[in-house]
Parts: sequence; C-alpha cells; structure tokens
Amino acid sequence: MKLFIATLLSCCLLPFASAHADTPSHDDLLRLARAAGMYEQIEAQKEALRNQGAGAGKQYIEQISAALPGLPKQFYRDVDAELKVLMDGMAALIDTDKAIKIYAELLAAHLSADEVRSLSEFYESPLGQAYTRANIAIMAAWSEALMRDAETQTAALLQRYMDNLVAKAYTYAK
Repeated sequence: MKLFIATLLSCCLLPFASAHADTPSHDDLLRLARAAGMYEQIEAQKEALRNQGAGAGKQYIEQISAALPGLPKQFYRDVDAELKVLMDGMAALIDTDKAIKIYAELLAAHLSADEVRSLSEFYESPLGQAYTRANIAIMAAWSEALMRDAETQTAALLQRYMDNLVAKAYTYAK
C-alpha cells in the first residue's frame, strides 16, 4: 500500500516539479531580453512613433491649408508643435519595463530554462551581437515604413470619409 501511494504521488507530483524546475528564472529571462536587444527595440519603436508625427504634420498642414487658405504661418508652426507633443505623449504611453515583463512572461511560456540560457549565450556571442545590432536597425526602419504606409492609407480613408459626408450633406441641403 505504501509503495502504491508513493508511486501515485510521484506520478502526480513529478510532472509539476520538473515543469517548475524547467521554468526559466526571471533573471535568465531578463538576460535574454537584454542580449536580444529588446530594450533597444522598444526604444526604437517609441522613436519611430515620435518620428511619425513629422510626416503626419506635413499632411495635416496641407489639408488645413487647402480647406482654410490664408491662415498665418504661426498656426502651422503651432500644428507642428502640438503634433510633436501628441506623438511624444503617445510614445510615453509605452512603458519599456512593462513591455519587457510581458515579453519575459511570453518567453517563459514557450521556452525552457535551458533554451533561454542557450539563446542568451548565442545573443551574447559576436554573431548574436551582430545580428542584434542589425535587427534593431531593421526593426526601426521596418516600423517607420509600416507607420508611413498606415498613415498614408489612413489619410486616404479619412479623406474619402469626409468627401462622402460632405456629398451627403449637400443632398440634405437641397
């Protein structure tokens, strides 16, 4: 009977013990996040968001100028300044530490402790560091390209929406 209980307990508890033992430590997860350049990638994303405002500002100024010609140049400088404040505020909403915590939790759910340690060793190697540097630059450029594309498409959608509303408003005015 004792042997049966011992066997039953080991069958029930050992899978949990080994799974827990194989869970990467918080320090190992942060080591991997640092080695893989996640902090830099998040900061690059925030910078891309800030830079998006410059392109958007030009588009907004063109639209405002077409709709309301003759506004003073100071107004357009104010538009640029306000848009910068907006985009800086949006970038500030991205909490790097919180993003890294979420990233670490996701890593822990998908990788074993040994895999996390092995990946950290790779990313800390010369080849891994070269890849990380390249990937940070690539991701920043990729994000900016996607944001520019989304910005252009959004502007076109908004313009069509406004045109449709104006056209409908004219039908009601008759």
